[in-house]
Amino acid sequence: MGVVVATGVQTEIGKIRDEMAATDPERTPLQQKLDQFGEQLSKVITLICVAVWGINVGHFSDPVHGGSWLRGAVYYFKIAVALAVAAIPEGLPAVITTCLALGTRRMARKNAIVRSLPSVETLGCTSVICSDKTGTLTTNQMSVCRMFVVDSVVGEQCALSEFTVTGSTYAPEGEVYKDGVAVRCSQYEGLVEMASICALCNDSSLDYNEAKGVYEKVGEATETALCCLSMSVFCSPNKLTRSATGAKMFVKGAPESVLERCRWLRGTALSICRRVGIITEQEEEEGQGGPFGGGLTGQMILADDNFSTIVAAVEEGRAIYNNMKQFIRYLISSNIGEVVCIFLTAALGMPEALIPVQLLWVNLVTDGFPATALGFNPPDLDIMSRPPRSPKEPLISGWLFCRYLIIGCYVGAATVGAAAWWFMAAHDGPKLSFYQLSHYLQCSEGHSEFAGVQCSVFESPYPMTMALSVLVTIEMCNALNSLSENQSLLKMPPWSNPWLVGAICLSMALHFLILYVDPLPMIFQIRPLSWPQWVTVLKMSLPVILMDEALKFLARNYIEPGYDLELEEERARRRRGEGDAGLLTPVRQALKGVSWSFVLISAPLLVWIYSLDSDITNIFWT
Repeated sequence: MGVVVATGVQTEIGKIRDEMAATDPERTPLQQKLDQFGEQLSKVITLICVAVWGINVGHFSDPVHGGSWLRGAVYYFKIAVALAVAAIPEGLPAVITTCLALGTRRMARKNAIVRSLPSVETLGCTSVICSDKTGTLTTNQMSVCRMFVVDSVVGEQCALSEFTVTGSTYAPEGEVYKDGVAVRCSQYEGLVEMASICALCNDSSLDYNEAKGVYEKVGEATETALCCLSMSVFCSPNKLTRSATGAKMFVKGAPESVLERCRWLRGTALSICRRVGIITEQEEEEGQGGPFGGGLTGQMILADDNFSTIVAAVEEGRAIYNNMKQFIRYLISSNIGEVVCIFLTAALGMPEALIPVQLLWVNLVTDGFPATALGFNPPDLDIMSRPPRSPKEPLISGWLFCRYLIIGCYVGAATVGAAAWWFMAAHDGPKLSFYQLSHYLQCSEGHSEFAGVQCSVFESPYPMTMALSVLVTIEMCNALNSLSENQSLLKMPPWSNPWLVGAICLSMALHFLILYVDPLPMIFQIRPLSWPQWVTVLKMSLPVILMDEALKFLARNYIEPGYDLELEEERARRRRGEGDAGLLTPVRQALKGVSWSFVLISAPLLVWIYSLDSDITNIFWT
């Protein structure tokens, strides 16, 4: 007789659970890196805004401001505010949360349930797995899974037969297999002898607990496993033995096998539950194990008690971290481009190419869909062959920042160049000189340098339309570049992530909406573009793909070379002096895994676009 002295959280297990739950959670590496990144970004933005406002102090009193120094100061303060708007990735928090949520969903499909979003990416830097395995990740029931018996003896040669047994609990229900085919144990004399020894030389036994509905060991775990094996071998065909005594027949066997042969059940509720299907075979096979307190406090829970699920979760954690780096790269490089655009227009004295409402539209709407879709990127092919990343590894390394800067500078230069192209070279433009464009604030009727130039042309919406269209198109190309950190588009074509293709189409559709549907062009201060102007936009936008491909090539081969298993095996064969059969030439290595369908689609398209006659073609070729 026992007396219950505590229940629930008042028990010792409950106290342990409370102590674990009350522990202050440590900030994950991602949270720490994002905090550092936000602080650094704020400082850089502040310095750039002050610099832009300061370098234009000499223009505060220009005639366009009516000679008022205060009006000029306010005007350039607005430009500095626009610069801050351009530099801050407003959609980054929402995109990170969405990516982590998508990651938890994919992990749940692999039976790894994540209870804390920030802990998802932490799996990517896991290098050591410490576990209390028995009874935690398994059913805490030892069983025999493989066995060998002597098949034949010829001289000194002894041939062995290998058998495998299914089942991982104490229930004697396993089947015996040889070479993947189920066998009858009576066909192998050695197997019967081994099972007999396991049964006779054994001090342990199995006991069926009706209350719990499971088999329990009586004695040592190893002896119990051998006892279970002998029962499985002898009872494998029918799961029971029969012995007749007079007019009665006594049946001894596994309860579920006996109950299946009963037409009328009486007694325990367990039998009734089995009959009506309340208790399923899956629930009986899994066993009743695992600490409940750990499930309440753990950041990740294995739904299938399978240790290999941790490996799948680590792979998913690495993929999630890579995807986060990719959309951060996409957003930051785009924002750097916007900063460079505003900085160049202010430094060169040109009319503003983008206004705050356009920047907000690009940052919050146009960029948001592709950035979210990057969370669906497939993992890189070599993601599990890489060493675990260090938790102290910066979110943006020096090489990555260099790549952001190079791509961002091109984005900003192309955006400003599109506006300058309309002023200086477009057929329907004013054909201004660079001096007139960079000193537009001095434009007046009496100024000799602006003879024949209408000063109202500097307020035309077409330059901003060209700049905005180039910015949006380049960022869509940049989204394609972000499919992988170092893999080429030739090996990971756009359709490897169909969500990204759909997001790019949606973003371009929204851009067409504000261009061609009234009254949106008036709100955003833009105008519809003609086909020749769109050709110019494409010609100025597509080179960003070639630039990023060159940077990926450098990273892949020189900066961050990965581990190629096939190439390493080939090098090992060469070192052993074996023949050059299957020798991987540099050309074969470069062409390995190329998506030729993407090449056949993109190459003719590029040739056709750049063969069309336009002023920008001549500028590029010269």
